[in-house]
Amino acid sequence: MQLVIDKKTKQVICVALGKGKVYDFKLLKNSKTHFAKEIKVNADKGYQGLKQRHENSCLPHKKLHGGALSDEQ
Repeated sequence: MQLVIDKKTKQVICVALGKGKVYDFKLLKNSKTHFAKEIKVNADKGYQGLKQRHENSCLPHKKLHGGALSDEQ
């Protein structure tokens, strides 16, 4: 299940469901949900590739095995 929620109002904007195991990003693509350019999208690591579809998106950095993240990351 995928939810799109307004961060300020906490209002649910969109819900997408998949049958069986479906990746988050695939659910988003199949739902045909589009974001206005000025909307900042914060997503988790399940949305790899979102940056190519929506330039104003932010995904967390993943720590490499045995490594560490920088202060900026």
